Amino acid sequence: MTQGRNGWGVVRSQRNHRSSCRIRRPGGKSRPQRSVLPLGLAVALVVCLGCIEGVGRSAMARSPQDLGTGPTPTTPWPAELPPRSPYTELWGPLGLTGLSLVLWLSDRLLRHRLLKVLDPSLMAADSLGAVPGSLGRWRWPRVRSPQFPRSLQLPRFLAHANPEALGDGVVQGGNRSMGPMGGAASTESCPSTVAEAAASSLAEAQSPAYADLWNRVVAVTSAAADFDSALEEALQVLGQETGWVAGEAWVPSLDGASLVCSPAWFCAIEGVNLFRQASLDLTLKLGCQPPGRVWQTKRPEWISNYELESIDHCSRSQMALGVGLRSSVVLPILTGDHVLAVLTLFATRPRERDLTLLNRLAIVTAQLGPILQHKQAEARYRNLFERAIEGIFQVSPDGRYLHANPAFAAILGYESPEAALRALNATDRRLYVRPADEVRFLELLEQSQDACNFECQVYCQDGQRIWVDQRAQAVRDRNGRLLYYEGCLLDITSRKWVEAQLQYNSSHDVLTGLWNRAWFLERLVEAVSRGRRDPQFRFVLLFLDIDGFKRINNSLGYWVGDRLLMMLAGRLEKAISPDYVLARTGGDEFVVLVESAATSDEGQLAAAKAAAHRLQDVFRDPFVVDGRDVFLQASMGIVCRPDSHGDSRPDQPYRILRDADAALHRAKQQRNGSFVIFDAALQSDTEQLLQLETDLRWAIERREFCLHYQPIVSLDSRSIVGFESLIRWQHPRHGLMMPASFIGLAEDRGAIVPIGNWVLQSACKQIAIWKTQMPEVFPIWVNVNLSARQLVPELADLIEVLMDAYDLEGYELRLEITETSLALDPNASRACLDRLRERRIKICLDDFGTGYCSLNYLREFPIDSIKIERSFIQAMLENQRDAAIVRAVIGLANDLGLSVIAEGIETQPQIDHLRDLGCGFGQGYLFSRAVPAEEAGLFLNAGLPPAIRSLPRSQSARHPLC
Repeated sequence: MTQGRNGWGVVRSQRNHRSSCRIRRPGGKSRPQRSVLPLGLAVALVVCLGCIEGVGRSAMARSPQDLGTGPTPTTPWPAELPPRSPYTELWGPLGLTGLSLVLWLSDRLLRHRLLKVLDPSLMAADSLGAVPGSLGRWRWPRVRSPQFPRSLQLPRFLAHANPEALGDGVVQGGNRSMGPMGGAASTESCPSTVAEAAASSLAEAQSPAYADLWNRVVAVTSAAADFDSALEEALQVLGQETGWVAGEAWVPSLDGASLVCSPAWFCAIEGVNLFRQASLDLTLKLGCQPPGRVWQTKRPEWISNYELESIDHCSRSQMALGVGLRSSVVLPILTGDHVLAVLTLFATRPRERDLTLLNRLAIVTAQLGPILQHKQAEARYRNLFERAIEGIFQVSPDGRYLHANPAFAAILGYESPEAALRALNATDRRLYVRPADEVRFLELLEQSQDACNFECQVYCQDGQRIWVDQRAQAVRDRNGRLLYYEGCLLDITSRKWVEAQLQYNSSHDVLTGLWNRAWFLERLVEAVSRGRRDPQFRFVLLFLDIDGFKRINNSLGYWVGDRLLMMLAGRLEKAISPDYVLARTGGDEFVVLVESAATSDEGQLAAAKAAAHRLQDVFRDPFVVDGRDVFLQASMGIVCRPDSHGDSRPDQPYRILRDADAALHRAKQQRNGSFVIFDAALQSDTEQLLQLETDLRWAIERREFCLHYQPIVSLDSRSIVGFESLIRWQHPRHGLMMPASFIGLAEDRGAIVPIGNWVLQSACKQIAIWKTQMPEVFPIWVNVNLSARQLVPELADLIEVLMDAYDLEGYELRLEITETSLALDPNASRACLDRLRERRIKICLDDFGTGYCSLNYLREFPIDSIKIERSFIQAMLENQRDAAIVRAVIGLANDLGLSVIAEGIETQPQIDHLRDLGCGFGQGYLFSRAVPAEEAGLFLNAGLPPAIRSLPRSQSARHPLC
């Protein structure tokens, strides 16, 4: 509803395609509007006639003499006439008033009937202008006629009836003026009343010229393929029929903030390409230039001559003039209050404003709005249909495909939707890989009217199978009758492949393709559960680990290690039965789960050993990688369940894996690629080892470690020249523990580095204490054993910090390393030892000849002394081979300028023989076992025990530091 000036409103309702008007007072209910003008006119006529009669009676009551307007009558006035009424004098004025009322009501009735003929909507409120009187604001009519459109919408700007808008509203702008048409208008040619404006527009709308123009515009725009094509066809018809040589269209941008030039273009002349390109590159704001002003005002504009155009539009005007365009008319295409497009038609000559032509163009463009809006919506939805990434289709109730979009055809591998429809509707063509899927899909549609996320496999044109996700729903008419099914199709093959790959990766090892740890644990849980339900069920678990595989990775590269693992996985799969479960649990570890058919413990053990031997056979032949033969060796730990020793613990999977790992660790200690079957004794050892590992983690923090020192004696002078620091663990439950009880565990569990760093710090601290307490006994040195894991660049930095902190000289600290430590990473070891040599720290090669022995180490590494392992010393007097080895080592060392320390000296003959061979130093129980630091300090003060000091001395004794 809209509000009029007098407080009345008009409400329009549509019922059965007929318009009716209802009048609503403010705050009241609406009621049907019935015209009061005929009733008022009838009343006015009665009053007028009564007044005329009264005037006549008044005239008859007076004589001409009384009136003073005529000669004296010869016949007297009738005497029977009634006397004059006192109100007789009022009849004259009342008659004139009645006559005026009749004339005014007649004019109002004429206007009202005329507007009602055009369209009742003229009496509705409108935002474009106000009608004088009580009619409020009104829109222009819709006229139904066989040769005209069903709803003829006259331009809304014609509804302005106020004289300012119709007569005096001329807006001058150069040679451009805007009147009722929004174009160049003069006050002489403008209708002065609503009736004249309406009659003029209605006459133009009903003219044959308009009918022919309208029919042609409707024909070409309706047949156009899309919105832009419809605009272009409209421009061409309007231009050709009304004498314009070029035309362009402007449409609002997507955000509605500006106008952009549409691809639609009409041109009957040449040489305007520059102007056209400039228009395409131009963006107009609201109210800017003629298209922007028409977009803002929603009124057409007629520009008679660009040469007289105002300065604010001179750039575009000059460009138009440059290509020969002299005048234009700009027309809005409206849908309601929304500007759908703005058409601009150009002429090559100045063209004065033609009201008739402007009316005709305005009426035509007013009717184009609904058609173009339909085209725009159709193009929008067609773009959605044709450019959607999902395949859209329609299927009849009997399964025939009715329509499809290009994405549907592309998904199934067809060139076009038509080809897809022909192929899918062929009787010998099947879409679904499983026909049951099609049946189930249709059943879902029949039951629930829609089906979502229905995944199935379908055939493509080339026979390839793909996965699709279908969604469809039933379309019915208002009576509930099924018309067809419509839905969409999405190719989810990639997603299915990823899901399958993720599923595969969740249960398989990526490198070898074997089952992974997570999946194996599930099978192990199932085996344990089955064993609880069935006492006769037995299984064997084999835990396999490659010996020294890290060395292969470090020396040959991880890519070689990966290839070896893949080759090993292939051999293992061939070696075991298909019923076995083979998995890679990580790194170089593999597990095999064997369901044993044996019913006795002996049979189960036999089956376990047989499986182990088959796995060992895999490693007999070398693995060839890049032409290189690589031999591998593996240790195995085996667990039988139920085991042969009647363990009553619950068979939990984690305990079984722990037991297998304990057996594997025991097998690795044997260092011959063997296997060990877990038993009760090993179980006890495993629990103790686990507890020992836990205690080892806390030992440093609880200060449970200590150092003992074993003297190193000069065999010539019988004096102490140094000590070897040996770690001890004062365990709170097990007492004093030797290094052999925990150093190996520390190596395996990665605790050796913090322990070794603690030993270095403690030894340096003790040297500093002795220097402070007994400076006269110096120079002496202290040997510290290093692990292979400590030979890293950071070791040199740590030792430098410690020596600076305790103010030590380089010769006071010696580091003992083994040949095995050097062999693990020779380059890193050499770099570390070179930095230590710069600080005058001497390096001693421990247990020479027992590890990865290589004389090359003596040449490549900065070695200062070597130690002969105790087994050679203790056997050299009884075994000639050992004696020869000792003699060769001492002779080699002397020739290379290296000092020699003999370990494990326990007898005087051993000293004599070593001294005769040229060995300078020794240590062993003959001199002293390793003692705490306090007792070692007493040795420095008082010397060795008397029995040792009384031994014969050589006259050629020489201190090694001298």
